[in-house]
Amino acid sequence: MFVNGYSKEVCFVRVFYWLVVDIQDRSNTLCVEFWGKSIPCYVYVEEKNSNKLSSYGSKDFIKKMNIRTYMILETLRSGYDILHTDADMYYYGNPLPRVKQICNKKCSLAALIDWKTLNAGFVYVRSTNESIKVYEIMKHIADTTGKDDQVALNTAVNQRSKSGLHYEKLPKSEFKCGKVFYELESRDFGGENPCKTCLVVHNNFIVGMEAKEYRAKEMFQWEFNEDKYFSVEGHKFLSYMNSETDASWTSDKQRLRIAFAIGQVLNRTVILPKFHCPNNRPCSLLYHMSIMKLDQHFGTKYKVSTFLHNPLLVDAVKSMTSIEVSFVSNTTKTAPGKLEFNIGANGSPDSKTIFEWLGNRDEDILVFKDLKNGFSKFVDSAENDSFNQKCKEGLVDSVYLQTQS
Repeated sequence: MFVNGYSKEVCFVRVFYWLVVDIQDRSNTLCVEFWGKSIPCYVYVEEKNSNKLSSYGSKDFIKKMNIRTYMILETLRSGYDILHTDADMYYYGNPLPRVKQICNKKCSLAALIDWKTLNAGFVYVRSTNESIKVYEIMKHIADTTGKDDQVALNTAVNQRSKSGLHYEKLPKSEFKCGKVFYELESRDFGGENPCKTCLVVHNNFIVGMEAKEYRAKEMFQWEFNEDKYFSVEGHKFLSYMNSETDASWTSDKQRLRIAFAIGQVLNRTVILPKFHCPNNRPCSLLYHMSIMKLDQHFGTKYKVSTFLHNPLLVDAVKSMTSIEVSFVSNTTKTAPGKLEFNIGANGSPDSKTIFEWLGNRDEDILVFKDLKNGFSKFVDSAENDSFNQKCKEGLVDSVYLQTQS
C-alpha cells in the first residue's frame, strides 16, 4: 500500500523526503523493490517472527506494531524529528508544513485523532526530552505488558502531560480517521461527498489488506497501476445493476453469483454494481461480504463498482463499445442497439445457452439489465460442482469492519 501512497505523494503532492522502513523482511526483498524505484528503504527487524502473516489484534500483530516504538525512539535519541506514517494513508496534500505549523517549538508531539484517541500510525514527534520520555514509557509498556503501541502512546502521553509535555491533537477537519471519513460521513464511492478541508485520510477501521485496497480503489484513492488493474486493454467486461424492486442483500448476492457464472462462461470480467443497505442507500460490497474470501476465489474476475469512472481510465473508456442485454419471459420488440433473449415463463439459461447467445459478441461491455433469472447451471457437472464450491467459499457474508467471515 505504501507504493500506492508514494505514487500519489511524489507525483501530485510533491513530498520528497521519504525513508521506507521495512520491519518484516530480513531478505531485503521489499527494499530491493523500493531501491529500484529510487525510494530510500531501510530494513529494521527486531522481532525474529516479524515476517509472519498476522491478523489484526493478534499477539504477532501487536509485536509488529510495537517495533515502530523502538524505531522512533532510536530516531529521537539520534536527534532527529520524525513524521511517522502508516502505509494506509491517503494524502490530499503535503501534510508536513501544516503539521509543523500546528506543532510549534513548544510542542513535542502531534497526532491524528483515531476516533477518540491519539493514533500511533500518524504522529509527528520532535526530538525533545519530553518526547523521548514518552517513547521510553511506550517501550517499557511494550516490553512488559504486551499492549500495542497505540495503547502505549495514549498511556504515556497522559502520564507525561501532567509533567509538562506539550502535545497537539491534529484537527479532525483536516486529518481524518477511517471511521469518520468513510462511515460517519458516508463515503463509499469516488467523487461522493468531496472533502474540501481534508489533508490526510487514514484507511483504517477496517481489517485486512484486501479490504483496504478494495476501499481505496472504489474511492479513487488508489494511484498505483503497475499491475494494470486500471486497464481495459485485452479485457472484455460485463456489468449489471441490482434490482430496485427487490432491494435486499439476499437478492443482490444471488445476482452477484449469476454475474460470476456468466463471466466464467464468456471469459469476461465482472464490473460490480452498487449494493443495497438497510437504510435504503446504495453502498459498497464492503458492508456485506468478506473481501479477503472474495479475492481468494474471484480476485482476478471482478472490478470495483467505480472502475469505469476512475480518472485513470477517462480516455480509455471513451472508445469502449457496449450493448444492453435483457432476459425476458415473453417475446417483445427489441429496441435498436439492445439484445433480448426469451427465457420463457420459468426458465433460466444454462452455460451452453449463454455461450450460444453471447459467446460471439465483440462489444467491450455487455450491460445486463437484470440478472434475476440469468443463469441456471453449468452443463458440465464437474465445472458446476467446482463453481458452486467456489461460491460457497468465496461469497461469504461479513460486516463493514471485515471482522466476520
